[in-house]
Amino acid sequence: MFLVRDWQQRIIPYLIDFDLLKRRIKSFCTFLFFISCLWGYGQFPTGYSVSIDQDPITAGNEGAISFTFAAAEIGASYLYSFNSSGGGTSVTGGGTIVSATDQITGIDLSGLVDGTVTLIVTLTNGFGTGAAAIDTATKATAVPTGYSISIDQDPITAANEGAISFTFAGAEVGATYSYGFNSSGGGTTITGGGTIVSATDQITGIDLSGLVDGTVTLSVTLTNGNGTGSVATDTATKASAVPTGYSVSIDQDPIIAANEGAISFTFAAAEVGATYNYSFSSSGGGTPVTGSGTIVSATDQITDIDLSGLVDGTVTLSVTLTNGNGTGTAATDTATKASAVPTGYSVSIDQDPIIAANEGAISFTFAAAEVGATYNYSFSSSGGGTPVTGSGTIVSATDQITDIELSGLVDGTDT
Repeated sequence: MFLVRDWQQRIIPYLIDFDLLKRRIKSFCTFLFFISCLWGYGQFPTGYSVSIDQDPITAGNEGAISFTFAAAEIGASYLYSFNSSGGGTSVTGGGTIVSATDQITGIDLSGLVDGTVTLIVTLTNGFGTGAAAIDTATKATAVPTGYSISIDQDPITAANEGAISFTFAGAEVGATYSYGFNSSGGGTTITGGGTIVSATDQITGIDLSGLVDGTVTLSVTLTNGNGTGSVATDTATKASAVPTGYSVSIDQDPIIAANEGAISFTFAAAEVGATYNYSFSSSGGGTPVTGSGTIVSATDQITDIDLSGLVDGTVTLSVTLTNGNGTGTAATDTATKASAVPTGYSVSIDQDPIIAANEGAISFTFAAAEVGATYNYSFSSSGGGTPVTGSGTIVSATDQITDIELSGLVDGTDT
């Protein structure tokens, strides 16, 4: 009996060459694989890139970060990771590409510390995983801190008040600055603002002529996308006027032989830091004595001035103060110089003869006496008796000295 099994084992092999069929199928598969490679099939994803959509990452957006693909392979799986140079826990996720320019949204990076944030993304298909695509952004979620400012001109004078500047230290690049100048003396506050270009920006060309002299205070804040930092301040003195309101007084009056080599004078309300120039001259003549220096205190005393070269007379002191704005009005004072011993005076007894009726009230009168000088007198008689003496101070050049009792002198020529 002829069975089907006999047909399969004996007849079919003679009709079909199975080895040839296997070789042809293998060649056809190799051809298909080659064609698929030419068409881009049969390899892992390549040519894609990613970009973080928010830069910088701030307190305002850190909870909803996104990134976008370019040339992503549709149907591939993606894996991403965000990390920061400042630290914090990496944020990861994944999914499947729907379009070549997929945007992946709603990513919370609040757990990353401020710093450079790096995004790493890979795509994977049936053939494997492509090379990582990378992008970076800056995370800065804090308000500006650590900055300071300094006014570049101190004092502020008439010569520089129209072009004042100040300089930052530690400023946050890209932050917005706002400033205000005001003075303890009054005037309209001067304000301005702009954007920080470098950490040590200098802000120039500020006109403070509208502020009254006094202590000038500069207040500055920096603001970024997260808010406004603390106020930074600095102060300077504004003194745009020439010195005013000062006076001087000669400390010795009269100027005499005993003190003329060490004369001094004292200021009142002098401007500290100003330069003083002084001159002593005399109505009697002689070479003026001059000098200069710098005011240390409002009541400076200038000492050890030698006026021996001035002739006796009315000595006049003239002093000016000068600051960066100019020279103030001269302050003056006078004193009398009388350094010679008294000369040229005379006296006359007012009663002659001296008799019993007037001997108890004798007087004498000066002519050309030096006011302020001390007088000493003595009456004596050729007839004898105890001399009568006395002393006092000249009040006027023609002082009369009265009520002198000469009854103790014996008659004779009284001297």
